[in-house]
Amino acid sequence: MKRFIILSILTILTIKLMAQESNNIYFESLKLHLKYLEDLHKGKLINIYFVEADLQITNSLPREINGLTIEYLDKEAIKKKGKQSQFHLIVIKPLEVRNDKIVVNVIDYFVDYSKHNLNF
Repeated sequence: MKRFIILSILTILTIKLMAQESNNIYFESLKLHLKYLEDLHKGKLINIYFVEADLQITNSLPREINGLTIEYLDKEAIKKKGKQSQFHLIVIKPLEVRNDKIVVNVIDYFVDYSKHNLNF
């Protein structure tokens, strides 16, 4: 019985640590992408970046990174904002393992809403 309890505790701790590491990977990926965007837009003042909300990926990410404000939008908020005007949206995809490397895709979209469709 003791072995089962110890094994269960170790399993839970391992899962929790892996979840924290994956969140750190998403944070680092977003931080690098924002730095790239800031370098790309040198001279332009961009106060806020919009990121698609995902419970598994963005739930624990901060609202501010390197002095830049991040707003996480769910599907309804994306649709509402797209109806107002076209805007830039950052989407973070779940991590993948390719050729023994961890890959996180961070993709830029311009989003608008027309003819009852959300267009990315």
